[in-house]
Amino acid sequence: FLQKLEEQLTDHRYLLGEHLSYGDIAIFPFVRQFANTDVDWFQSQPLPKLQGWLDARVNSTLFLGIMAKHRRWLLDPAP
Repeated sequence: FLQKLEEQLTDHRYLLGEHLSYGDIAIFPFVRQFANTDVDWFQSQPLPKLQGWLDARVNSTLFLGIMAKHRRWLLDPAP
């Protein structure tokens, strides 16, 4: 499966062409979770296009904004 994604990225910047699509957005969380299961293994695979694609998604302004850590919300019993 990863090799098929790599092949999709051979001629295009994104999975379905030259622009970010719903396809990229939909598959991104699955590739991210897969890669994070064994980072060393994923990085050692001959998948430079897919690794670059994933890195660009993970480091995008949109993703970093969504994943920003916030203080834990606590219910204040005082009125």
